[in-house]
Amino acid sequence: MDVSVAICTWNRARLLDRTLAELRALRVPEGLAWEVLVVDNASSDDTAAIAARHAGALPLRAVREAQRGLSHARNRAIREARGALLAWTDDDVLVAHDWLAAYTRAAHELPDAAFFGGPILPEFEASPPAWIEAALPVIGSAFALCDWRDERAALDAGHLPFGANFAVRSAVQRRYLFDPELGRRGGELLSGDENEVFRRMLADGHAGWWLPEARVRHLVTRDRMTLEYLRRYYRGIGRSHVRARGPAPGPRYARMLESAAKACLKAMRSRLRRRLGVSPAWLEDLRDANIHWGRFEALRDAERRAASSGDRAREAGRR
Repeated sequence: MDVSVAICTWNRARLLDRTLAELRALRVPEGLAWEVLVVDNASSDDTAAIAARHAGALPLRAVREAQRGLSHARNRAIREARGALLAWTDDDVLVAHDWLAAYTRAAHELPDAAFFGGPILPEFEASPPAWIEAALPVIGSAFALCDWRDERAALDAGHLPFGANFAVRSAVQRRYLFDPELGRRGGELLSGDENEVFRRMLADGHAGWWLPEARVRHLVTRDRMTLEYLRRYYRGIGRSHVRARGPAPGPRYARMLESAAKACLKAMRSRLRRRLGVSPAWLEDLRDANIHWGRFEALRDAERRAASSGDRAREAGRR
């Protein structure tokens, strides 16, 4: 088989329905053998029924991964995929009609490339607030905006694809699984799972390419067009940084205090700049404040786990 299109999903049947409907409109190159692999990450909604309804119009297989977490679902997709190329997208994405052709063409034209990525443009479910439109260059990553350049280019550690739109040769992908400590898990907005994989690939000498022709649109629902969502998203980024990179050298309490102090200063400056009408700078400060809070939370949780482990060890010693 040539290509497996993988979609991991959890309790977003309504969005998945639209994503699969858009896949039905793909222009599939003549003779291409492909499949759509839907990994249901223990959903409790109508996900299974939605997948079954589209199976008649798409070469679709649905599998259920009971272990909660996006990385677990992605690793299950890697095990299940039959295609030589594994193209990844999300359950809230609308792919361009020539998206599949763009990836398969690039895989043929760039035989030394291991992975590829393409642009992601946000498609808002309703008109976004003015503050989002004004600050999109600053906070666009929270809505999966990724539009690096208009021509093909080699990818590097500073320019990596986003999870909603990338492809990897399956033979390579099977050697680079996703870290279950990273990535979405239920309502916890952790991230960084795909970046960690790409960085390992690059470090091992594999090449990646940016493909401006492989375009998708990311659906941004109303509940994400809020400050509360931004705070949660960026705190998840901060938590993910600590998990992916490990804590910096030095006493953990000192690092916790440093993160908390930076968060407070950035939050205060964000409120001041917002009152003064300094836009979008106040959202940049809000972003940074919550990244620092996320780091603080991850360090605090690590300290609690270490203390609990020490208590158990001392208790076992007394026995």
